[in-house]
Amino acid sequence: MEDLVGFSINKLVMSCGYKPNLHKDMINDKCKQILYEFINLDMFADYPNEIYTCKANDYLEVKLNYEWFDRPDNFAYIYYKDVDDIINFRDVLNLKKDSSNITSSKILLLLSYIRVKKLRRTELQTNTHPEEKPEYFYKHYKDIGVDLGMNEDVVSLGTEILNKLNIIVSKEIPHYQDDKGNWHTDVTLFVDKQDGWEQELIWAEEHIKITKKRKYSQGKE
Repeated sequence: MEDLVGFSINKLVMSCGYKPNLHKDMINDKCKQILYEFINLDMFADYPNEIYTCKANDYLEVKLNYEWFDRPDNFAYIYYKDVDDIINFRDVLNLKKDSSNITSSKILLLLSYIRVKKLRRTELQTNTHPEEKPEYFYKHYKDIGVDLGMNEDVVSLGTEILNKLNIIVSKEIPHYQDDKGNWHTDVTLFVDKQDGWEQELIWAEEHIKITKKRKYSQGKE
């Protein structure tokens, strides 16, 4: 990962799908407050003093603190193409549902949540038995909504949009009966849409059933 990042406040604002607004406490100020919080958390190894007094189009350059950003369990990659597609989703998708209550920022938050939460293999697992730990995430829309402060319908629509943008693939796992006759409720399974996603989805569906059976057995002991 490159440790130097160059930007302006306006560029940051626009890359997040917003229009710059220089009025007090509006989006430009909120963006600055986030940067200041990053500084307080030592997420930048180095930064210019001008970050506190810069104007909207002033160029700034910060050096990232690797101790913060090289934490695979706490961070996930969001690629520029993902962000660009999400920002422009209304221009490329023909949505049949009412999408007035969904925004690019909500979709981006949902994608970030999915990628941070999904299981991840080590390099050794990838090279030996990847089927033992498929890279996926599963949960009920309702529970995701509670975690993110979103309505369940917004989570559902956001998921549909991410599918149509070919960023993720989701599949609803219907409720099923295990070998002891116990019923398990349906959940939605998510994988990234990248090379090999079809196999990842098969492994994930099998893994989720094994995991649920283990949880049930442990609970009965």
